[in-house]
Amino acid sequence: MQGETYLAFVEAEMSNELARRERIDRQAASVVASSGTLLTLFTGILTFLKGKEGASHDPSPTLVLTVGLFLAAAALGLVASSAKRYKVTAPSTLLAMLSEHWTDTETTARNSVGRLTVRSIGTLRVGNNAKSRWLLTAVILELLGVTAAGITVYLSV
Repeated sequence: MQGETYLAFVEAEMSNELARRERIDRQAASVVASSGTLLTLFTGILTFLKGKEGASHDPSPTLVLTVGLFLAAAALGLVASSAKRYKVTAPSTLLAMLSEHWTDTETTARNSVGRLTVRSIGTLRVGNNAKSRWLLTAVILELLGVTAAGITVYLSV
């Protein structure tokens, strides 16, 4: 039938974009959890080291940097996992499909559904791209936090 291949492709794109959104949300939640865990571990190590005498350098500047990086990573992870708006088909349009458009040809129906799905994909993709950028920044900050933590521990020994 006319348009079946295109509609199948559009529907697959919608499924892919929804799956991408779920994956980004899971990864963002992982960044929040791991940043919190790393910050707790880092604090514990510093508490242990603080009791020892003879630190060769004052770790305060890198300590503040480390804590700041982990907190920023967690905050951006929360931003990345926050809901982003995307357009869906209005209930009035769905009702119109079941009433005045009920007798449309199959080709016309496929075309209408395809157009509505493409509109949703476009707005969903914009939100997912923004979420991905926030997530990437959060991961980079977390990696920098791990580096700063290592430097801080080294300076504390």
